[in-house]
Amino acid sequence: MMLGLVWMGMYPQSFLDLSQPVLAQLLSSSQGVVSNLAGIQ
Repeated sequence: MMLGLVWMGMYPQSFLDLSQPVLAQLLSSSQGVVSNLAGIQ
């Protein structure tokens, strides 16, 4: 975790480039969970 923060401070642009697909995947999966919960209720 600390190493990630140091990496973020040193290379913010490359970190964003690396994390963007991961964040997009997390966002889409969390949206799926939310819609599933809404569908259950």
